[in-house]
Amino acid sequence: MTTPSMFVVRVLAGFLFIVMTHADTTASLASQPGVLVGQGRLSVLFWDIYDIKLYTDSGRYDPDARVRLELNYLRPVKGHDIAEASIDQIADQGVTDEQVLAQWRTDLMALFPDVAVGDQLVGIHDPASGSTYYLNDNFLGTIADVQLSRRFFDIWLADTTSQPELRQQLLGLSE
Repeated sequence: MTTPSMFVVRVLAGFLFIVMTHADTTASLASQPGVLVGQGRLSVLFWDIYDIKLYTDSGRYDPDARVRLELNYLRPVKGHDIAEASIDQIADQGVTDEQVLAQWRTDLMALFPDVAVGDQLVGIHDPASGSTYYLNDNFLGTIADVQLSRRFFDIWLADTTSQPELRQQLLGLSE
């Protein structure tokens, strides 16, 4: 039987856990790579989709080091569409195993919410451990699969990207 004092202790413990969890995710976001390498805008036909920035610890891109991508949305996009477009891009870069793509699609569908104009989606990639995602500074989740994490960030950063001009801007190689 739960006494009133035990109930209060459980409620307070739960509240402290939520506050501490939020503080931990905010602190971990603040401690991520913070030197701007480059930035650009993704436009499709005549629609501006998002502005994107690449940050690293050193101020230059190294595929074997941590990176942070910030996407600031200029139009609403469904989470389902983010996941589908990501899988299409990953497949276009050479991943052909349908089982792997199906699992990755499921993982991305579970991760990405719908975004609205003005929302900021942040992804932090660590080649050793995967990636972590935030929406408007709120923790969304992680991808522990280092292959999926690498392939997801390669959408923008690999030589085989479908957006080579945007890649050049992100890597600080164009004016």
